[in-house]
Amino acid sequence: MAADSRGRSSVDDGEIRWEDGTKFDDARKWAATAWYNDQYNLKKIKIAPDAWDTITDLEWKDETRKDVTWVAQWRGRAGADAIVMNRAFLDDGKKYGSKSWRRKAAAHEMGHALGLDHKANGTLMSKGIGSIPTNARPTATDRNAYHKLWG
Repeated sequence: MAADSRGRSSVDDGEIRWEDGTKFDDARKWAATAWYNDQYNLKKIKIAPDAWDTITDLEWKDETRKDVTWVAQWRGRAGADAIVMNRAFLDDGKKYGSKSWRRKAAAHEMGHALGLDHKANGTLMSKGIGSIPTNARPTATDRNAYHKLWG
């Protein structure tokens, strides 16, 4: 496993400003609240929509890719990074086409946007979507990694 990294994240000046281009808006909202909330003391990195006076750090978008095995993916890029939701798996009627699976995928990818790498099975940052907890919330292991990285 790679190490967690501030340099491999979408964080810019203590925040992630996002633009929404995904049909899975509920999952995007869930991901933001999973990683930016008082309950788990996860408030170091602000996660908020882009505004007229901010620069987009992260774009949410959809692709339909039947030729791959990933359900969703964080992509670090020049300019704004992206979280891509794969409609081939996440659309209604598809293998992971339910609200709970979409929330797991989106929250996991937001963890990557925060610079977190894969962790042990049973964590939000598990490598396989089937190993992510059903509540799609950061576990103690995930939260500890966040705090080691961001304070």
